[in-house]
Amino acid sequence: MFCRTAGNETPAMLSRILSSALRPRAFVRALRRRILGARGESCACAYLRRRGFLILAMNWRWRRGEIDIVAGIGHHLVAVEVKTRRRLWNLTTQELVRESQQRGMRHLLKAYRSQHSALVRRLLLWHDRADLIIIRPTTNLGTAWLKVTHHHEHFFF
Repeated sequence: MFCRTAGNETPAMLSRILSSALRPRAFVRALRRRILGARGESCACAYLRRRGFLILAMNWRWRRGEIDIVAGIGHHLVAVEVKTRRRLWNLTTQELVRESQQRGMRHLLKAYRSQHSALVRRLLLWHDRADLIIIRPTTNLGTAWLKVTHHHEHFFF
C-alpha cells in the first residue's frame, strides 16, 4: 500500500518543542522527528480507515505511556504502534518493538478498555490485539511516496 504525503500535517505537540531551550541543531532534529512521526501516523490512520478499521483514538496517553492509534475492527480492540522511518533500513519487527514496549502496550490497552468500557461494549469489541505499521519512504517516478507495511497481530496479549 502506498500513501502520498500531503505535507501540511502538523503535530499538536510542537508547542512543547518550541518552548524548550534546545540548541538550534537539536531543535531542528526534534522538530523534523515530530513532523515525520505525525505524517506517518496520519498516513497510517488513512490506511486503516480504507481497510475498514474504526479509529477510536490517536495518541491516547495514560500515565507514562501512549498508544499511537486505538482502533476497532470486527470484534477486536486493536492497539496500533506506528514506526516511521526516514531511510530504508532492514530492521526486524522485534528490533522495532522491544519486549518492554509490548508489555506496556498490553497495560495501556487494558486501561483504555476500562476507561472506555461503555464504548467498547457498545461496539462489541471483545478481544485485544496489537498491530504494527511500518512506514518507509520509496520513490515512484521521482515522487516521494510512503510504503505502508501492516503486521497483523504483531504481538499477542
